[in-house]
Amino acid sequence: PQAIFVPPRFSRYVEISEIVFSIMKEFSPAIETLSLDEAYLDLTASLELFGNPEGIGREIKERILKTTGLTSSVGIASNKFVAKTASEKNKPDGLCICPAGKEKEFLAPLPVRAIRGIGKKTALELNLLAIQTAADLAEQDPAFLKRRFGKSGEHLWNLANGIDDSPVQSSE
Repeated sequence: PQAIFVPPRFSRYVEISEIVFSIMKEFSPAIETLSLDEAYLDLTASLELFGNPEGIGREIKERILKTTGLTSSVGIASNKFVAKTASEKNKPDGLCICPAGKEKEFLAPLPVRAIRGIGKKTALELNLLAIQTAADLAEQDPAFLKRRFGKSGEHLWNLANGIDDSPVQSSE
């Protein structure tokens, strides 16, 4: 009852978003925009120039904070799905790294709902099959999952195993 409602300032969100994206563009031209405040960066070509991924992630976070006063969360991994999952792990103001080759291990304890594409209905179906975690899903026969869930079954198995070969698709 004591709530105070403040009208949004969408133009300010856009302005800050442009500042954040300009900072990210200093580190990689390969940026896939997901929303006003979220993107994938492919740092492959940037490592020689800027150093290791952790250092780049820390520098981006520091520059965003210094320039906008806002915190940010960064996930670093060998592919987009695991990087997105890592970015969610230590919010707010987090930096989470999943070393290459450790994707399956990193995802293993997570509930199946943490896997992109698994909603309430699919999670319920999986749970009825005693599949509760990413590790449980990763241990299943991909052919069984494909028969049970169609083409998406195989895709979900890949994600549970930390396999995502979708490239960063630059938005510009």
